[in-house]
Amino acid sequence: MVASHTPEQDWGSLRKHVRKFTTKILTNAPVVNREDLWSWEPGGPGVTLCIEVYRRRTTDLPSELIPAAFLHKLAYYSGGRLREFVRLVRELAGPAWDRSLPQADEQVVNQTIDRMREETEAGLTKAHLNVLRELLRDPSELPNNDLVEEMLDLCLILPYPNESEWYLPHPLLLKAKLPKPG
Repeated sequence: MVASHTPEQDWGSLRKHVRKFTTKILTNAPVVNREDLWSWEPGGPGVTLCIEVYRRRTTDLPSELIPAAFLHKLAYYSGGRLREFVRLVRELAGPAWDRSLPQADEQVVNQTIDRMREETEAGLTKAHLNVLRELLRDPSELPNNDLVEEMLDLCLILPYPNESEWYLPHPLLLKAKLPKPG
């Protein structure tokens, strides 16, 4: 005789273990100044962290390859996600090399940021943008919307640490889709 279990029966025996499972949202380095969300100057304390990571990983390269102002800008548009910051630096290296530039210039930096912005904006709906606008009105609490979990997973909404956690749309989205009011 063969015993068969349905997926529902298997799930029932596991449910008590899964209920105890909790997720932890990892916060990002706060590269955004809460007083002016749309400016990378001076930015938040996470900018310094990103630049320090760059300096440590490029000790064998000339320090002037990416001027400090551009590193600030890249750190801001990374959203404080170190993986994205490293990717932005890596992505600008190719075009700068192709043009035989002695150091990154504004055109290469802006093109790199815009390419990543376009990727981030891909697939955004009006509903996503409404959630992000609501979040801009009150960064201390996540909007009560079914899209929030998906947007956290896709890093369209980024959590930042402080006395208590606060949230913002990814800075790449502030560049064009969510421009500064006024």
